Amino acid sequence: MLILGSLGIPRFAKGVGSDIKKGIKEPAYELTPIRATKQLALLLRLVRNNIKDVDQPILIFSSKEDHVVPPQNQRWIYENVSSQTKELVTLENSYHVATMDYDLELIERKSLEFIQKLL
Repeated sequence: MLILGSLGIPRFAKGVGSDIKKGIKEPAYELTPIRATKQLALLLRLVRNNIKDVDQPILIFSSKEDHVVPPQNQRWIYENVSSQTKELVTLENSYHVATMDYDLELIERKSLEFIQKLL
């Protein structure tokens, strides 16, 4: 996106860093592409407008303490999808990157249980 740079608009913003509990290592990007952030905002609008159309089984994990995405976002998804089969699991011992944090085994177990219920 050469035009952005020529207009004085940066192509990248500072990375948001890591959101993982102490004792776990997570590599994080140093920069966040501005174009990707814009696309994410457009996607969020699309999701908000069409969430009721989601009717497939859904398993949602929500970290009790997340410094990137407020836990009420996952609750909103749970309450607004039309899925008959849905489950919201609260993670007590992880931050945003839960699949690399202390609740990894719980996520694996709950995912397998959810899939087995569908078979």
